[in-house]
Amino acid sequence: MLTNPFTIYEERRVRTRPGGFDEYLSLVQEHIWPEITKAGGQALVLLSGLIGDPVEETLLITGFTDIDKWRSAQEIMTIQAEGNTDTAQRRADLVQEESVGLMAPSPYRPYAEPLVENRRPVYGARRFTIDPHDLEDFEKFSYEGVWPAMDEMDHRVLGQFHPLEVTDSFAVLNLAGYWSPAHWYETRSANDPSSGISEEAREAARIHGRARTQLVKHSFVRLLTSHWPD
Repeated sequence: MLTNPFTIYEERRVRTRPGGFDEYLSLVQEHIWPEITKAGGQALVLLSGLIGDPVEETLLITGFTDIDKWRSAQEIMTIQAEGNTDTAQRRADLVQEESVGLMAPSPYRPYAEPLVENRRPVYGARRFTIDPHDLEDFEKFSYEGVWPAMDEMDHRVLGQFHPLEVTDSFAVLNLAGYWSPAHWYETRSANDPSSGISEEAREAARIHGRARTQLVKHSFVRLLTSHWPD
């Protein structure tokens, strides 16, 4: 397990007006990420629709050390700080829909300082609906069985998160990176002997992957394009 000081992650889902994504990205890059970093938060990634959603559908993932730091950063996230009236209005004019969810990170991802070389241009944002009581096993089977085999195919998990609230539709969010949609498709064959994956990794994927599958009520994935803070 890793040591990550960021114990709370915000998932901010924003749909911009048609054609407004580039301007929204600029606002995030120029006004939100620098201030989040100054405030001691983790500007993790902005993801925009690629397959399954239009580019205007976005996920902004940001880490905070505690709930009070998250609360105090809300003016940053909406560019409402004093002196930013015009910029805040630009943002408000861009946003058609917005929602925020709070999540806790997996014990294994994300890292406190994710490596630049592990970034990928395409991410699969997959949500697994499970019983909350199965979370610990789900995390273990992911880390020990599913991820190593796919890592040998050059996929990298940026983060895995679960909601702070407990519901019957408890959904774990996994953000896994790939070089392209074709690369994502290739990793679907991780258990195939022709995939080039080591026998050890394939055996772990077979055992733990099957065990994890039995915990999942249902899942779905969207492919997204990544945008980084530096």
